[in-house]
Amino acid sequence: MERRKNSDSGYRRNAPVRRSDIDPEVYRKIMERRQAIDPEVRRIIMEKRKKARRKKVIIRCTILALILVLIITGIVFLIKALASGGERENTSSKTVWKPDKTAQTEEQTFVEERGIVFIDAGHGGEDPGAEEEGRYEKDDNLLIALAVKKELAKLGLKAVMSREEDVSVDREARGKMANEAGAMLMLSIHRNQASVGEGYEIWVPADGDPASRTLAENILKELDHTGISLNRGVKTGTLTDPTKDYPENEVPNMPSCLLEFGFITSVQDNVDLALHRKQYAEAIARAMSVTYGQLYVGE
Repeated sequence: MERRKNSDSGYRRNAPVRRSDIDPEVYRKIMERRQAIDPEVRRIIMEKRKKARRKKVIIRCTILALILVLIITGIVFLIKALASGGERENTSSKTVWKPDKTAQTEEQTFVEERGIVFIDAGHGGEDPGAEEEGRYEKDDNLLIALAVKKELAKLGLKAVMSREEDVSVDREARGKMANEAGAMLMLSIHRNQASVGEGYEIWVPADGDPASRTLAENILKELDHTGISLNRGVKTGTLTDPTKDYPENEVPNMPSCLLEFGFITSVQDNVDLALHRKQYAEAIARAMSVTYGQLYVGE
């Protein structure tokens, strides 16, 4: 019996304490202590909650800021793309075309000079050549000719020019200038015009001079590598009479040809010229250098 009593008392020690089992005075002291602690606990809890809220606000603001930056960046790129497209359209269709005066040639004096060639920028001055919506052939011809001269200098060929600014030069006088300069090759640069037409063609003397044809074929071959719109081939004589010559091919006493550098009335040809003028100039210079080597050096 004593053993069971001890067992019962042990059971009671492990049982939950109820308010009715606690002395009122002890309970009062416990509650006073709890009330003294609660404000501090509540303060800590509130601070933690405030920190959590601040953290959420910072995260949300950061996300919104990133989204705003992405949106602004996208808008800027879109505006630039639209502006770039507008500039290309204007360049190819309606802006007044004038030579870039800062693009004057710079001969590479450190290259050994191999010989002299003659570059003719067709038309000029009071003779504008073909015209399309404020764009003049004479200006395009000069830009190309100046670029070719610069590239020739890098290959050791001195280019004598019929003109290096917007001035008038008689067509027959251009061939005479080439003769007086002692040039070994002559290239006259022009642009075509038609209601419908696209591509590049080159004219050689009506007698089919083999040396002039070699120069013409080399030029078209090199231009082909740069991706011209269309190779219209080598032609002899003139557009109206294959038995007669353009003055630029008739007067010179050296191999010569007249290059129709695309159609000024072709949007595609104008865009190609605007984007690839340097590559075209390099191609023509290479062709003239190769031809010079074939005809005079045996290269």
